[in-house]
Amino acid sequence: MKTENTVLEYHSTRLERLGWYLFPNTLCDMPDKPGMRDCLVTRTKVELSFVDRLRVLVSGRIQVETKTATKNVVGAQETNAAFVVKPPAWMDPHSP
Repeated sequence: MKTENTVLEYHSTRLERLGWYLFPNTLCDMPDKPGMRDCLVTRTKVELSFVDRLRVLVSGRIQVETKTATKNVVGAQETNAAFVVKPPAWMDPHSP
């Protein structure tokens, strides 16, 4: 019986490496508080029109507000947030 082991290596393209350099992806850590047992993750995707992009260019500010309704009374909460500039769709192969 003959068996062969094969190793496949992935080599990133220059475009992928450029995208990773220009648009680093930072993840938001889960709050580390004693007594907290669970975590609610809300991801907000913001797509701006050309006019909105110009307004952001002038003001430099964006506000995203998220409200979550709960069945139970919230005893305590801790929130972490992260902001990431995503690459253009043509640079991101995983973009929908």
